[in-house]
Amino acid sequence: MGGIYIDCGSFTGSDDKSGKPILFVLEGMKATAHEEARAILTRLRHDVEAWLWTTPPVEFRIASHDAYMLFPCISTYRRQIEGVLPSLDKIELNPVVKKEAADGINFRGPAHQYRCICDLESAFETAISENQPVVLTWD
Repeated sequence: MGGIYIDCGSFTGSDDKSGKPILFVLEGMKATAHEEARAILTRLRHDVEAWLWTTPPVEFRIASHDAYMLFPCISTYRRQIEGVLPSLDKIELNPVVKKEAADGINFRGPAHQYRCICDLESAFETAISENQPVVLTWD
């Protein structure tokens, strides 16, 4: 089954195709975003969705300026998700999280989103420091 890798400059995301729930992550970030960030999130969600329908969806780039504007949102969203997960170092042992992972369907779930959020947050940080775009790659 295909998935999305997240990379940026010197940062290489996890090898588990952590970007798969990215549409849910972008939507979730809106709750704490200021007006300009919400507009960027709306545009990115639309553009990523359109990208996923291309054949084949090879690569999508998020500009470093957008990463800069969204970095506070992703950090806040990560802390929110951490508050929902029972224990970050025992994610694999949690029955609900294990079921999410086994089903491979519930990308709205916190465990799937958490891996994506962590990679996206690191990619945004790298985009800011290295002035490079965040690259989403479908495989």
